[in-house]
Amino acid sequence: MEVSPGLREVLHGVSVFARPPEADVAAILDRFTGAPSYVEVAVGTLRAAGFAGYPTGFNVDHDDVQLLGGLRDDGPAASSSDLEQAAARLLANGGPLRRNPAYAGGTAASRQEDR
Repeated sequence: MEVSPGLREVLHGVSVFARPPEADVAAILDRFTGAPSYVEVAVGTLRAAGFAGYPTGFNVDHDDVQLLGGLRDDGPAASSSDLEQAAARLLANGGPLRRNPAYAGGTAASRQEDR
């Protein structure tokens, strides 16, 4: 991803969907019948924990949360251990893992138009 002209970073991230305050969680989860569970966390909590979010450009509510920042595309790669620790830190800042009531089983896929 380009962070400034001529400077690119590798994006090791997690895809997220924003929920506006007036939106119903169930309406969002209905789009993800292939996901057995979800975590809900406030954007401010993620920012306070040092995570950056970037719009994907496909859907106004769809972003990527960067797990590890500052990794240039021409530099050393992230280790599996670093990525696992960053993912664990993200989850630790989120709420509990919750069951998705819209989950349709292991063969279902999320609707393409919502990605």
